[in-house]
Amino acid sequence: MKRVFFSMLLASIFALTTGCSSGPLSAEDLAARETDSDASLWDEEDYKTIAAKACLKYKVVFNNSLGEWYADWSRLGSEYTLVGLTSGALDDHPKWDPIARTVRQSTTNALLRADGGSGSEVSSDIALQAFSLCEEIGVDLSK
Repeated sequence: MKRVFFSMLLASIFALTTGCSSGPLSAEDLAARETDSDASLWDEEDYKTIAAKACLKYKVVFNNSLGEWYADWSRLGSEYTLVGLTSGALDDHPKWDPIARTVRQSTTNALLRADGGSGSEVSSDIALQAFSLCEEIGVDLSK
């Protein structure tokens, strides 16, 4: 009798853990999560949430920089600045910092060009790291 009960218990646990698993969250689901307003209380999941929000916002601006907003440096400067309001929370984070740095460099480049200058460098190494991090959480910046 104890064996039957134990077997049924194990089978139930197995069914619950495998049947309820829906896989990893999409980037949109990650971005929809709330974070505490007090940054000192953030954990790694909060930073992942912020990264998802930043990647989704960055993708919109990046794609438009190659299309509708191409060479509209004033528009791009302001749009990248808005992305930076989110990605700035990732500054100096051991994992997610490349996203913040790429947004910051893109913003600087656009603003300098909007002012008539020749712009500034957006590091391809850091941008590739940011693209990889965004892809890791489900945001493919190449599409």
